[in-house]
Amino acid sequence: MSVVSSGGLGIGRGDITVSSQAFDSGEQTLDPGEQADIEATLSCGSAVTDGVTVEISASSPSESIELTRSTTATCETSGGACLTGTDIEREDETIPCIDIGVRGRKTNVSIDLSNVTVTGSVRVEVRGAGNSEIEIDIENTTIRGDLIVDVRGEGGADIDIELEGNAIEGTVEVPGHDDDDIGNGSGAQNGDDGDDGDGGDDDDDGDDGDDD
Repeated sequence: MSVVSSGGLGIGRGDITVSSQAFDSGEQTLDPGEQADIEATLSCGSAVTDGVTVEISASSPSESIELTRSTTATCETSGGACLTGTDIEREDETIPCIDIGVRGRKTNVSIDLSNVTVTGSVRVEVRGAGNSEIEIDIENTTIRGDLIVDVRGEGGADIDIELEGNAIEGTVEVPGHDDDDIGNGSGAQNGDDGDDGDGGDDDDDGDDGDDD
């Protein structure tokens, strides 16, 4: 196997792994019908998106084949700017933060995080969300900052928020979810579960005086 091109990503043969086994030297063997994923380690000083092309040669005692496969990859620095796109999917990695602020009808937002560490906060703010699709699925993820989900003007919007097994160190504001769903956040959901602070009594007689 060889790397034909990787643009600004700078991927070499030594960066490639096949089914999590180093492909530095020697032969790799797949039995008939078996499959293997090709992976590469990325390292970048700034966000880079570029095409990657690899050439694969395989042979058996009776036949051989050569394949060329291409894909597009993005390398993002862990200490870089927040992710701001409306379609974010991450698994088993560390990202700096997510900061989405969009406005308008038919504005779709999709966030899928699984086993991710977010070193900052996750904020999703959608205004005028009518006829939009908002899908947020966060599982087994650590968020070291806040988790804020604020969707307004949602008439006709399809909103699906799934939170499970997360650890959130900052303030939490997610409508329609209790602390067990959200994780270990310090904040409360929309609404106040505490005292109403009006200084009145708690009896049912409707006045502010003391009962005799």
